[in-house]
Amino acid sequence: MASEEIKRIMNLFESHGTDQLSYWNDGAGIMGFQTTDPDIAAIFKRRKGATLTAWSVNKRYIRVFKEKMTAAQAMQLVKKSLKTLKGIQNIQK
Repeated sequence: MASEEIKRIMNLFESHGTDQLSYWNDGAGIMGFQTTDPDIAAIFKRRKGATLTAWSVNKRYIRVFKEKMTAAQAMQLVKKSLKTLKGIQNIQK
């Protein structure tokens, strides 16, 4: 495989986002989402197509969800979720 082809394939599976919410392509049209924020986790728990696949509360709150969608849809969902979180945080101040 050419090095450019390898780079292209590796970029498909990189994670994107912030410390609070990141996403990655898990293959076959499935996107993975990881959050460290309980309010964002609540948003994903309410989504019909999202499945909680991993969690931890040991030393740090983490929830991992998977949902069938495109990378573009995942990016929009992350932006929307972070915007919603910012609104929640403003209300709580």
